[in-house]
Amino acid sequence: DKPCFDLMSEDLGKQWNTGTADSLQPAFLAWSLSPKACIIKGAAEGLVGGGAPSMGGGSGGCSFPLSLSKYPSSSHDVCNGWGIFFPRYGVYHGASRAGAALMIASRLKNIGTEVSHTVPTDADEVWEMLYPQGSSCFREGQNLGALETWKGVREEQRLFGKPNGYLFVIWKRVSCCHDIPEAPAAAIEIAALQLACQIVPGGGI
Repeated sequence: DKPCFDLMSEDLGKQWNTGTADSLQPAFLAWSLSPKACIIKGAAEGLVGGGAPSMGGGSGGCSFPLSLSKYPSSSHDVCNGWGIFFPRYGVYHGASRAGAALMIASRLKNIGTEVSHTVPTDADEVWEMLYPQGSSCFREGQNLGALETWKGVREEQRLFGKPNGYLFVIWKRVSCCHDIPEAPAAAIEIAALQLACQIVPGGGI
């Protein structure tokens, strides 16, 4: 129940339309010397998905306009089962429209994690397609053929009146057995309030 989005593409300005902010990414420059090798590596990693998680972010925040001309170095894999990740911008020509939508969603999430630090991330997270139809869960970068065949990341529902847009959700594991970071502070505050409520004006307890 948040009052705002963690990251909106509108706040990235021309960088989201051109991808120029990633023109100096070291890993991308290295892999661009051999794009065929990058595609082979991505296909191999796509068998299981995952790869190096994007690090950064935190507890989340609200989107704000970014005026960076160049993005900082990224820890994200250049090549995965969805294609070549960089440059991070809102256009992608892939094997399918669903695959292109996945790559664009992944790029935007990564910018929120590594650049604006408003999108939290987790190494154990999984993705799920909600629209135009539901799918089972899968890892980021998992092979598109497997997703379309076994996981249900397809577009049949577009034939039944759902022509526009894609919606994905990203899940992470949580456990009720772990204390949230605020729990110790909350326990101290409760104890202090209980003690304060026992004190009666005039010195009595």
